[in-house]
Amino acid sequence: MQIRTLLQANGGIITLNADPADEIGEVWVEARNRFLATLAFLMRLMAVIGYHVQRWTKPLVTIIRVPSSAER
Repeated sequence: MQIRTLLQANGGIITLNADPADEIGEVWVEARNRFLATLAFLMRLMAVIGYHVQRWTKPLVTIIRVPSSAER
């Protein structure tokens, strides 16, 4: 699909062509890259949150494992 024809000062002609399928392909590649970057970020975030939750609740696990005086 021809978009524009330009005439240069030296008499040459430049024709600009655009392929809609190529434009759509570029958008899909950009969308996929953004999705993968977001997915990688969220996976790292969940790993960090999981680590800290496990670390913060470790004392609770110790308290739960101690037998109460009623069980002795």
